Amino acid sequence: MYNDDVLEHLFTAFIYSVSGSLLMQEELDSNSMTRQEEITFEFIKNVFENFKDEKVLQFYADKQQLTIRHLSSVVKSVTQKTANQIISEFVLNEAKILLSTSKEPVYEIATVLKFSDPYSFSHFFKKHEGMSPMQYRTQSD
Repeated sequence: MYNDDVLEHLFTAFIYSVSGSLLMQEELDSNSMTRQEEITFEFIKNVFENFKDEKVLQFYADKQQLTIRHLSSVVKSVTQKTANQIISEFVLNEAKILLSTSKEPVYEIATVLKFSDPYSFSHFFKKHEGMSPMQYRTQSD
């Protein structure tokens, strides 16, 4: 039932990954992107590299030497999603993959994703997915 969801989120993560990779290519012509697009792609690359350890927008703003407000505004204008939504998507996609492909207990997955405790992870997951991690795991089998 959730295989399509998992594939969709994997594809989304893949697209974000490819976007980040494009930024790392030195031959990328900086004139081909607007400054807002450059900021957004750099943000997505940073999220891809750090989302397991860093879930706070301040980290990403500091990394790009921007204010949270400016980073949020730029990301929203380019992607139509908030910066926090993008961070959450990365975390949620990884959680779904781990829940679907491993038999690790939920508390271990919470640890891998660097949540302070299993309750925080379960609360995050339920808020974004509408069900607990265990319900998701059971329904995706």
